[in-house]
Amino acid sequence: MPSYTTLSPDNQSWRAFAAEHATSPLQRPGWLDVLTGAYGLRARIAALTDTEGSLLAILPMIRRKLPWRASWTSLPFTDTFEPVAVDSCRREELLVELARHAGAEPVLVHTQIDLPGWSSRPVGTMQVIDVSEGAAGVLAQAESHHRRSVERSRRAEAGLSARPIVSRDEFLGANLALTASSRRRLGVPTQPSRYWSRVWELHERDEAMTIGVYLDDALVANGVFVIAGTHAVYKYGASEEANRQLRTNFLMFATAFDLLAARGVRSLDFGLSALENTGLRKFKSRWGGEELTVCFSATDPRMLPDKLEPGPLLTKAIQRTPVCVGRTVGSVAYPFVA
Repeated sequence: MPSYTTLSPDNQSWRAFAAEHATSPLQRPGWLDVLTGAYGLRARIAALTDTEGSLLAILPMIRRKLPWRASWTSLPFTDTFEPVAVDSCRREELLVELARHAGAEPVLVHTQIDLPGWSSRPVGTMQVIDVSEGAAGVLAQAESHHRRSVERSRRAEAGLSARPIVSRDEFLGANLALTASSRRRLGVPTQPSRYWSRVWELHERDEAMTIGVYLDDALVANGVFVIAGTHAVYKYGASEEANRQLRTNFLMFATAFDLLAARGVRSLDFGLSALENTGLRKFKSRWGGEELTVCFSATDPRMLPDKLEPGPLLTKAIQRTPVCVGRTVGSVAYPFVA
């Protein structure tokens, strides 16, 4: 009979298993390393093994830093996260055992689980598109608004160009400054520099790609994609409000679609959109593809969030203060909201 155990995040067996069986780049060990390394978080790997000790299913988890709220999440700062398993049967066996062993430290998993010991709640949607034929293939399925916007961004008179960011200095310099400015406009804290430094390490291992859009030589938009195998995840994007009429983000996406296809990527998801964020959901749906409902599940239903976006007071405070305030809030707060 299969047995349940937990492994250290440094254990090489789960890392090899994840590399072989992961269907999303965020299931691979590199993403867990980004989170634990940037924020000093404690992790462990829930695992199901056969009688010979070979892995059948795994689920990386990170423990909350707040001592009075002992619990585990798989994974924080990750829109969706499925257990990695050899098949659906082993996935379910692992989750049943995990619920049985949770005890006083409940577990939150960013996926839907319809099994004993778990409660689920819809939290948003995720748009998934086929990028196997590059921008031409995507635009053939996209709505006319997005096709026109891409065409406008490509016109010579727009003066725009797009290419991957290949320098660490640019990624942690102009790219991060643009990201912080854009997040201030949205009223969202900016992750600390040490986090972005870890994300850059994914680029160095060819597990991520950032597309920069330039007006002359100035960076005016960007998009960060995490990649593994035939699937990619759009993780972050930023743009200058002053150049919005140039449709800079549309050129960024069109360029990314072509480069992802050239790497053999077949599907791209745009990340999680809150149910109430109808504007963002509409923007993503206009690229075509399929909108999927995203649920979170927990062994204690009190862990399930009522909403995903920051409260209005924090949003307004960040929007009305200098960029450095949002960066400071993010540096202090992010390790404790995992």
